[in-house]
Amino acid sequence: MSRPLREWPGAAVVWLAMRPRRPPRLDRVPRTAAFRKHHAAAAAWVDGQFRLIESALPWLNRAGVAVEDGCWLSRDVHGWLVSHSDRWHISCTRVVTAAYGASGDAATQIRELAVAAGAAGWACHGDRDPVARLAELVLDPFQQHGTGDATAGWRPAGGAEPPPGWRPPAPPLAARPPLSLTIHALRTRPALPGLALDFSPLLYGLQRHVPPAATPSCRPVELSDEDTITLVRRASATAGHVFVMSIRITYHERSR
Repeated sequence: MSRPLREWPGAAVVWLAMRPRRPPRLDRVPRTAAFRKHHAAAAAWVDGQFRLIESALPWLNRAGVAVEDGCWLSRDVHGWLVSHSDRWHISCTRVVTAAYGASGDAATQIRELAVAAGAAGWACHGDRDPVARLAELVLDPFQQHGTGDATAGWRPAGGAEPPPGWRPPAPPLAARPPLSLTIHALRTRPALPGLALDFSPLLYGLQRHVPPAATPSCRPVELSDEDTITLVRRASATAGHVFVMSIRITYHERSR
């Protein structure tokens, strides 16, 4: 601080208030004990969810898994302008997507998939019949257009373990941590010969958002070699239809 500011305490206070917050260094986050604990717990919980759902559906034939795990740096901006006092926010999210080939009656399998997901805690909570609604959101467009998808939230169900650090929603606050399950169903044979597979916008949205190399605002933690579309194409080579399940969980957050 310069001498004039030392001589004017009021000016020093203003200078400190206006000084911009230094952005956190993302490269340090994965080295912290808190991150390692949260990351390991989230990865184990997501893997357990897939095992729980798959164990109830022996007709699923897994083609592979894509993992996208990374940390992002953002600013808590209030209004149109960035204030020097606006806080920096670190958010680490893990997305695990599994693609499956299947044959048989697709409508029956979509309903069975919704039931298995419901037993693990996933459904359209808030609806009169959350599990039936989940199946309906996937099945109706699938039967009409050959592709359907829906996103479900999680609530405790049966013996399913809650995600690490989970707390129920308390309006107006949502449940924590942020997590979701997205289910896609895709008919592998186009309606007309020569047409390409009709990937839904949500399925394209599962393409990677984490860059392979670190940037000041994003740091990859774990990236699989294959992406979701590659897995879907592999599963569709021998199956009558393809199911894709994607679980997203934000497991580490910090503001400063």
